Amino acid sequence: MRKKILLSALLITTPVFSACSLGAGSSANELPAPKINFFDEVLDSYNVKWARQSTISQIGDETVPASNNGMPVGGGGTGLTVWVEDDEIYFYIGKNDAFDERNTLCKLGRVKLTLDPNPFTGGVSFTQELMLKDGYLRIMGTGADSNEVTVDIWVDAFTGAAHVEIESAEEINASAEYQMWRTETLLKDPLYIQTAREQSADGSYPYTEFTLYPDAIAYDNEEYSDSRFIPILL
Repeated sequence: MRKKILLSALLITTPVFSACSLGAGSSANELPAPKINFFDEVLDSYNVKWARQSTISQIGDETVPASNNGMPVGGGGTGLTVWVEDDEIYFYIGKNDAFDERNTLCKLGRVKLTLDPNPFTGGVSFTQELMLKDGYLRIMGTGADSNEVTVDIWVDAFTGAAHVEIESAEEINASAEYQMWRTETLLKDPLYIQTAREQSADGSYPYTEFTLYPDAIAYDNEEYSDSRFIPILL
């Protein structure tokens, strides 16, 4: 008997609104099943499918992180970048209104998902596939113990919640760790300033340099001399 683990977390800071048109007396649970057409049947052939994990690569003098080889999946205003690196599943979290104190649209952080026993360590097989028609990402691995594990990752367009569904023939433990990227005080350089300008809401960015503070909640704190500054709330 296959066992399933569901990990769901609400990863939004503001409400996400989605709308659908329902007929009189209808409810969301009574929507008619869509008819299968030629487009639906053909779309599966365009799924992006990989047979190996993402790795750090080198392009000239530039070191490219494994996350650059991730797959996108999202719903509503929430987007994820998902990849498997060194036998662990990671995904960045993005939100369309998650601007920081300098008006830059930043990733909120990332989640590290660990499975035990790990089906990707010394595994017999590995696939990662972006399911275009149904809007989710599927990772499958068969470990050295021949146990096949399937991990489906998707985002609810109505709530902005990220869902992780794990199915395994054998008992398996799963843990999710949230990892922030703003963990220390840094003085950002001109290259970062240029990137921030490109990501800002209005395309302008008057600062030539600034100090980036760790994620926190603070009011009237002497550490922050700029009275306009309130650290980002995750």
